[in-house]
Amino acid sequence: MTGTAATALAEVLSERDVHFLGLLERRVATAGGTNRPSGTLFDLERIAHIIDSDQPEIVFQPIVELVSGAVVGYEALSRFRREPSRSPDVWFAQASRVGLGVELELKAVSSALEILGELPRCAFLSINVSAPTLCSAGLEAVLAAVPGDRVVLELTEHQRIEDYDRLNAAMAQFRESGFRLAVDDAGTGCAGFSHILKVSPDVIKLDRTITRSIDLHTARQDMATSLAALARGLGATVVAEGIETDSELDTLAGIGVHEGQGYLFGRPAPTVPPASGIHRAHGRVYSSPSVSEPPS
Repeated sequence: MTGTAATALAEVLSERDVHFLGLLERRVATAGGTNRPSGTLFDLERIAHIIDSDQPEIVFQPIVELVSGAVVGYEALSRFRREPSRSPDVWFAQASRVGLGVELELKAVSSALEILGELPRCAFLSINVSAPTLCSAGLEAVLAAVPGDRVVLELTEHQRIEDYDRLNAAMAQFRESGFRLAVDDAGTGCAGFSHILKVSPDVIKLDRTITRSIDLHTARQDMATSLAALARGLGATVVAEGIETDSELDTLAGIGVHEGQGYLFGRPAPTVPPASGIHRAHGRVYSSPSVSEPPS
């Protein structure tokens, strides 16, 4: 295609169309003589369409201080209401494979931040980002006007991080603006002790596989105790995910876990709790801060 023809074509294409064709061109150029999976281009187009749509839907789950029962924050979680029915991590993994992982995450982050003005000033918002997204110029642009002390950047990584220096340099800039860093799924997979020490997070989130029935398993209690001790050394807060029973809550609080989330306190919902904000779970009262108070 000549330069003149290419310019004329670009004028009638949307920005997303140009981006899609650029991705396609790069994939064809790098494919060589190998046979690529037949679904690759279809997946690329499907993820591009998701980014252009009203997906993903963002839901919010409360994060509660275990001792007082006060809601101190909310985690923003993505939900994809389309076929085929897949868990969010599968959609994000597919987006990453076709070169649109950062774009899809930034779409989710932007959507989640829309609720920040409705949260009480005492509550933070935790948003999930991968290492490539955290290091991207796109995230810096999205968060440019956001008060950093209201947001926790939750590092969700299911692949080994190759460049910790770059990751820490990017996070140092965000920390200068007040943002905090959380490590997700601590104690499992790529989020082991070495990973935690390398990023020195402000928040360590215990994976639900440790939390589940922790009151009945001493090995899980030992793991949580070790992570809580590590957190104390780093000056970090510990948050337990997936709390569903009072016994799990009591065990975790006794170990020294500061905060938690799970069905015991509230299921993910598209809106934050109403201004009355008082709800009961398993015979206990947990108080959500009023959402009618404007943030600072």
